[in-house]
Amino acid sequence: MPIAHLVEWIYKLLGPYGMKLPQLIPSRIRLISCSRTFDCSKAKDRLGYAPIVTPQEGLRRTIESYTHLRMDNESLCPENVKRIMF
Repeated sequence: MPIAHLVEWIYKLLGPYGMKLPQLIPSRIRLISCSRTFDCSKAKDRLGYAPIVTPQEGLRRTIESYTHLRMDNESLCPENVKRIMF
């Protein structure tokens, strides 16, 4: 992260002279380098929650719902999604 700090410091020095805001600053690097996992066990215990689809099925449905946006991009067709997911 020292490079990100250096870039941020240079921006602070040259910002008043029209230098554009850098895309990678320490706070953004920390944000994108975090991994997050979600757990529904508390909802299961307290509310009796039971998922109605598997994570794989949910992902497949989500990707399928966006295929109308792909235009000529074939990377999101359902056949390719199966290859990517499994």
